[in-house]
Amino acid sequence: MTKNTEFVSRKEASKILKVSMRTLDRYIKSNKIFAQEIDGRILLRVGDLKTFSKTKNTTSQTQNTTSQKTILQVDNSRQGSRQNIAQESRQNIAQESRQNSRQDSRQGSRQNDKKNNTEDYQIELLKKQLEENIELHQNKEKNYLQELTNFKLKLSTNSRKRKYDKILKTFYIFIILLLISLQPLWLFFIYK
Repeated sequence: MTKNTEFVSRKEASKILKVSMRTLDRYIKSNKIFAQEIDGRILLRVGDLKTFSKTKNTTSQTQNTTSQKTILQVDNSRQGSRQNIAQESRQNIAQESRQNSRQDSRQGSRQNDKKNNTEDYQIELLKKQLEENIELHQNKEKNYLQELTNFKLKLSTNSRKRKYDKILKTFYIFIILLLISLQPLWLFFIYK
């Protein structure tokens, strides 16, 4: 397996990102990190964690640079009015929030794509299982019908055999009775 497809638990993920479990849960809940539930456990891909860590670092670096720029601008414009300073800081904050929202929307669309791919994969697995179950049930039904026809055939041959045996017994009894009844006549003709 490659590193991108390896899964880790929440505890290991929090160690990789160097954040608390609670912070990791918040990231998962806000769809900043994609998590999968497999066999009742919440697992995260190592590749996703690395990309999140990189974007988190670049975001914090851009925030640090923009805040440093704001501080420099404030220092340079101390000579100006307070209204200009407030307006500039509002503009910088708005620009930062727009950049963050763009990055979040990109990450959100990636997360949605991953979720859709996972859901499509699960649907395909369920379809395969359903097809296998249908084939299995069809085979079982064929076997059952074959066993049923075999049983009916055995039953019919047994009933024919019983009928034949009964007719044969009746014939033998009739022959024996006939011989017994004709015996006195033979004796009569012999001794005469």
